[in-house]
Amino acid sequence: MTPAEQRNICKWFAAIGGDKDAKKKIKALIAKLKKTWNDLPDIVQPSGPPRSGLAPWMAAPRARARKHGEQRNAIRARFGSMGSNYENESDEAEKHLKTYLVSVGLMWDDLPWLIQPDPDPKQASTPTSTSAPMQHPFTAPDAPPPCAVLARLIAAQTAEPDKNGYVAATPHQALAAALWAMHTHPLIFRRYMYTPRLFITSPVNNCGKTTLTFVLERLVMHGSRHENITAAALYREIDENPDTTFVLDEAEGLDSESM
Repeated sequence: MTPAEQRNICKWFAAIGGDKDAKKKIKALIAKLKKTWNDLPDIVQPSGPPRSGLAPWMAAPRARARKHGEQRNAIRARFGSMGSNYENESDEAEKHLKTYLVSVGLMWDDLPWLIQPDPDPKQASTPTSTSAPMQHPFTAPDAPPPCAVLARLIAAQTAEPDKNGYVAATPHQALAAALWAMHTHPLIFRRYMYTPRLFITSPVNNCGKTTLTFVLERLVMHGSRHENITAAALYREIDENPDTTFVLDEAEGLDSESM
């Protein structure tokens, strides 16, 4: 397996839930590499240190509380069921796993740590490898900062002002919009319990608010832009795709009580 293939698997693994095709991409690639879903714990490397809340699950088997040991085994079993070749069975296992993670106070981003095999006690005294960990694709030395890229895209000036494809914004305004667009993606969004709203205002009409909504729709996670939507339609979209990011233009015209 090449480093690029491993990076792709890690990237798609983090996107499961936000990208309905991510799981299919992983299965196709590991099949090409003559590996199975059960090989993923050895392939998917955590992208950073574990959260402090993971300590009870990460303790050595003998020191781990029985409750956490049973919960970790349940997580691994549900994760293993996601590798089923039957799509419905795999999707159902994924759904149950996500529900179970929430019920025990965990997130999808914690999963790479939880599915790692327990160390062999017989090898506890064996020196560990000194090889450098795999470079996460978002922190590769030659990768531009994602926030700077988004801010540049938002505030880019076009030579043809009549074409409403870009936004005239101050650096601070573009940065705020870029940060908000970034946080809608699962890799960031699922690390927090609360989410901010981006409220776009202007002193007078025709200042570019609508133009900005068109740009944001293409940058956020599963953007869905509306100028008029009912609460019922909004709930229906959320039910069909929980990762939808709504970009609502003319929000002051919406039924504020039901919304």
